[in-house]
Amino acid sequence: MATRQSDVVAAGNYADVAPSKGVVLAVVGTYVVTAETAIGDVIQMCPVPKGAKILDIKMTADGGTASMTASIGDGDDSERFLAAAAQTAAVAWTADAAFGYEYAAADTIDIETLIAAPTEGDTYTMTVMYLLD
Repeated sequence: MATRQSDVVAAGNYADVAPSKGVVLAVVGTYVVTAETAIGDVIQMCPVPKGAKILDIKMTADGGTASMTASIGDGDDSERFLAAAAQTAAVAWTADAAFGYEYAAADTIDIETLIAAPTEGDTYTMTVMYLLD
């Protein structure tokens, strides 16, 4: 099992300043599956700062044969938001359990690949919307 990073995590794009109260922030992470991506890999998709209160998480896979079974979680709980859900091309997951969860420390929201190896060339995109008070 390896840990991989989306474009936004690899670039170190973390929110470090709290906006005005009530402003919704969003972060979008994209990961293109490589030949090295395997079953059990953790892909860090979206960074979240300390104090982020999660409003919504959407996850999509697209590509010629995009499909996967994965969980959505973080560094403390790999299934915090979604446990072992299957997705096929052009279908978006919504992690309803995410609503209202607040981070006590900065972290990343991750996917863990399960069941079958992801298909090389497929693109995973995650959007996380959150508030900072």
